[in-house]
Amino acid sequence: VGETTADSLLAFFAEPHNQVVLAHLRDRGLMWSMPTPERKTQASSHVAGLTFVLTGTLPTLTRDQAKDMLIAVGAKVSGSVSKKTDYVVAGSEAGSKLEKAQALGIKIIDERGLKKLLAQKTLAEKEDSYQESSVRTPAKQENRTQSVTRNAQLSLFRLTD
Repeated sequence: VGETTADSLLAFFAEPHNQVVLAHLRDRGLMWSMPTPERKTQASSHVAGLTFVLTGTLPTLTRDQAKDMLIAVGAKVSGSVSKKTDYVVAGSEAGSKLEKAQALGIKIIDERGLKKLLAQKTLAEKEDSYQESSVRTPAKQENRTQSVTRNAQLSLFRLTD
């Protein structure tokens, strides 16, 4: 939403008449919240279920950003290195976690390696994304039709006392 649209929305909701109309609609059961889209974690991801440990200072990502990226694809992030750790992502000034990972023979990658690993897709993931973006299925068409119909009904809705 751009600045002009945002200003228009603020002006609309600030109008006393519009506030009365909105209150009236709310009282009649109209719900204003949009359903939150399901956040699709890539459970079939090639890193799903793997355990990562982050250590040191990464060049461009904070540890929280790296952690969020890993969790989004189904990986686990641990605070300590153990024999169950699959990867250690090491930045500058990595300390005892890096040493322990080396002693245990755990794979050690840097931020660039992490980004490269996350960018890779398995063949199954590529097929899934192709199928999702291919021809519209009847179910998808029906959902779109229902959405358009709902929007049209709301647009034609007239407030009656």
